Amino acid sequence: MTDQGESTGKVVLSSRPLGRWVKTVFLALVAVYAAMWGAEKHGIAVGAVIGLTYASMVVGQWIPALSLMRWSQEHPALDVLFFPFIVFSGLALFTPLSLLLCLAFAISGYMVLFGIGWIIRRYRVRDVG
Repeated sequence: MTDQGESTGKVVLSSRPLGRWVKTVFLALVAVYAAMWGAEKHGIAVGAVIGLTYASMVVGQWIPALSLMRWSQEHPALDVLFFPFIVFSGLALFTPLSLLLCLAFAISGYMVLFGIGWIIRRYRVRDVG
């Protein structure tokens, strides 16, 4: 049995260098496949948006966690920036909805999440100050 202060010595596979490369290769393959599927289904522009969305997630996993936390504290309004792209990509790929409707859902969802985040930050600042 370990104390609260002791380390258990368990390391997650994705934190090891080989695990990070495996995850990177897997996500890159998913990005390429999703981009090709989106381009085949809706055209080159939608395929490019989907490819850039998933490729940015591949690149984002290599940014150190402390840098992401600091960036999130400095720019809280941008925390949900990926949400509309992911929602648009998912709706465009997996539903028969028109692209305009997919875009409307993505933007409205972003506005709702942004509003909720703004309200939460406002009350946290009010409670602290």
